[in-house]
Amino acid sequence: MVKLKTRFQTRLTTALTASALSVVVESLTGVPTAPFRIIASPGTAKEELMMVTAVTTATKTLAVLRAQQGTTAVKHAKGTLVYHSGLIAGDDTVLVTSKDDNATLTALEAGIILVTVDAKTMTLPAVASSYGVRYIIIATGAHTSGVVVDGDGAELVGGAATKTSPAKDASLDIYCDGSEWRVLGSHETWT
Repeated sequence: MVKLKTRFQTRLTTALTASALSVVVESLTGVPTAPFRIIASPGTAKEELMMVTAVTTATKTLAVLRAQQGTTAVKHAKGTLVYHSGLIAGDDTVLVTSKDDNATLTALEAGIILVTVDAKTMTLPAVASSYGVRYIIIATGAHTSGVVVDGDGAELVGGAATKTSPAKDASLDIYCDGSEWRVLGSHETWT
């Protein structure tokens, strides 16, 4: 796994209660345009993924949706590290995760997913809690059956129940808009 190089990283200027819907931070240097995801208390038992829906620059306040992708809304102390999570345009590094077995992906794995073994299924997280999540799934293993990308339950992927890779090194770029998983592009035609 390659560590995410972040453009936006800051700290809380006030403590955050478990029910708070706004976050006041020290700096907005490098802040992306909303919506985007942030992680508070990374690498700890209190790690929480939040979706930023608006930024108020005058007060350095981020409006947030709490407890995304199965994380829990908890209290965070003043000074807690907060950073941007996800794919960033430009020359920044993105998170790269390898999978060699069937897996249910999480928002914390947003980025490039290298599926190194054929005939494996990557199940996407529920759309209701995945707004803004983007994956580029690449089938890097020997190809016989293909890698399957499946929505959560009956949810669709680009209008289909599943998408299957047609060949080794085929890639599928998908994004959740909060109501469905959309295909942004692909290398080869996934069926």
